[in-house]
Amino acid sequence: MLMRSKRNERGATLILVALSLAASLSVVGVVVDGGSAFAERRQMQNSADAAALSATRAFDRLVTGQESSVWTAAQTTAVANGANTATVTCTFVDEILVEVGSCPTTNNGTALAIKAAAAGVRVTTTRSRSTAFIRVAGIKSFTAGGRATAQVQGLRSGNSPFVLCATGNSDPRSLGEGQIVPIILPDNSMNPAAVGVSYELQDPSTVGCGQTNNFKGLSENADASYPTPGAWDLKNGDLGINVGKAIIAGNKACSEFVNGCVMAVPLCHAADPPQQGVLYCERFGAFELFDTDTSSRIGGILRDGVVATGGLGGGKPLAGEVRVIKLSE
Repeated sequence: MLMRSKRNERGATLILVALSLAASLSVVGVVVDGGSAFAERRQMQNSADAAALSATRAFDRLVTGQESSVWTAAQTTAVANGANTATVTCTFVDEILVEVGSCPTTNNGTALAIKAAAAGVRVTTTRSRSTAFIRVAGIKSFTAGGRATAQVQGLRSGNSPFVLCATGNSDPRSLGEGQIVPIILPDNSMNPAAVGVSYELQDPSTVGCGQTNNFKGLSENADASYPTPGAWDLKNGDLGINVGKAIIAGNKACSEFVNGCVMAVPLCHAADPPQQGVLYCERFGAFELFDTDTSSRIGGILRDGVVATGGLGGGKPLAGEVRVIKLSE
């Protein structure tokens, strides 16, 4: 009886040790595997963020015959950032983030319909991993996922050293280099015919927009952020010390005024009623600078499809309008 009792005690002790070890492993598993799961979740979110931005940039450049480029950008970027290839999803969303269709995996000729319906791209990513310590609790693997949405929007707030009178075909400030092409039409829409045309951004000999001859095309505070649509304060005088930073785009940012750099400039008209020192600006246009060899005269060629590196966006961009590509979800 004594020997049996001792064997029972040893058995109970072993059971307690086993239970204690399992409990300890479970605690370690929660810490180690839980931390791993959190890191995986963060990685998948980063993967989704990068893929959504990449896919939305492809969407912004989308033309007929290249419909699969959006899906390719989403999948390639997601996988490069650790997502499982088979689990990547890509869908188009409208301005209020409602899904309007899947990203085509083939070039199916639907680019125009996609551009009309969509404003951005949503991407989801997942990746599965085996557990280490928490397997004793029956949890052998976990799956981490991420979801992100990016949109193309028109630039709606920013700064610029220049303020361009861009309406009408009789105001001299809307006619750079002898052109007669207004940028903003009477209904305040963008004029597609203005893309590629040269305009005077800073000119000491031209007034325009109902201002006095002291207005040469400069904003009052080039470092301040103004909304569009909205009123912008004007500065009298030439280029001088007023020039500051500006929101620009791509790899042609204007760190200084040089021919070929690209700058965002508000497109404006006279306030209603007209007011000295103020123009009402409808939106931003992107101008590739030229004729920058003199401090008193700066020209710019209106470019389309330019993406800004800063500022706030809102609404689908119009032809000739500066774009913002940003995560919205």
